[in-house]
Amino acid sequence: MISTERLHRPAPKLGLLINSNDVFSPQAKDDSERRLREYFEELKASGAIHADSIVYGRIFGPHEASAAADVFAAAQVDLVVVPVLRVERVVPVISAALRAISTG
Repeated sequence: MISTERLHRPAPKLGLLINSNDVFSPQAKDDSERRLREYFEELKASGAIHADSIVYGRIFGPHEASAAADVFAAAQVDLVVVPVLRVERVVPVISAALRAISTG
């Protein structure tokens, strides 16, 4: 977990967008999304990301991506995360991005 003591700026407000495709089983998608949401909530609870960070949820096509972009713009998020990797690989990527943002 990222230490909030090291942050030189306010915690960034993130938007998490979960993309769906036909490659994985529905159970795997549900499990992966659950784990991502839990990690996102851990980041919020620790103060590593802004408490108003939002999860848009699972989208299935470009028309939904456009609606998600509108929500993120209205919320004025600092960064939109669209995981394309397995959860085990996404967590270090998000952590690295947060470190880069916090150190400027």
